[in-house]
Amino acid sequence: METSSSSEGRRDKVSKGHPRAVCSLARLVNFNKPDLVFLIDTKLRNDEWEYVKTKVKLPNALTVDARGRKGGLSLLWSRECEVEIKSFSIHHIEAIITKRGSNPWRLVGFYGHHETGKRKYSWNLMR
Repeated sequence: METSSSSEGRRDKVSKGHPRAVCSLARLVNFNKPDLVFLIDTKLRNDEWEYVKTKVKLPNALTVDARGRKGGLSLLWSRECEVEIKSFSIHHIEAIITKRGSNPWRLVGFYGHHETGKRKYSWNLMR
């Protein structure tokens, strides 16, 4: 955790996610150089993503907040992609992806309900 001063002079904690996980993700992205990354169960809020985006060098993102410390989704992409978000919820992100010089394609990143008995509701999203 790192702290930063607010305009009122008090110290606020700024989360950077789990440092080891963020470093591992950054190494994977740096080595493989994907244009797009979909992450599930991130356990992060939108305000915690700026640090992660900087570390992985993917400047664009749509994030869906975790509820408490459960869930959370993120779609991160490079400047090489144009991403049109069609819909999203706590269980999915749907987008049309266009990379320069390529035909558009549809991405549906899906994360089912964590409670087994409620997964049928998650699957209804796919219909």
